[in-house]
Amino acid sequence: SIGITMLAWSSFLSWLWELGPTMSAVFMSLAFIVAIRFYKLRKVHDDQVTYYLYNVSVAFVLKMSGLD
Repeated sequence: SIGITMLAWSSFLSWLWELGPTMSAVFMSLAFIVAIRFYKLRKVHDDQVTYYLYNVSVAFVLKMSGLD
């Protein structure tokens, strides 16, 4: 399912980028929200918005962690 995949991918990225526990929790929470959006919202526009939300969350986490 998309939820498990999103959480697994985000967990892997948290490990790869050596994020601390706080930023990992933030990143995983954002990934969970994105997964719920993919699951609940089915229109093309919704998928596009969700895709952008995930990418912005990745950029946010990287910026806040000093990895940008």
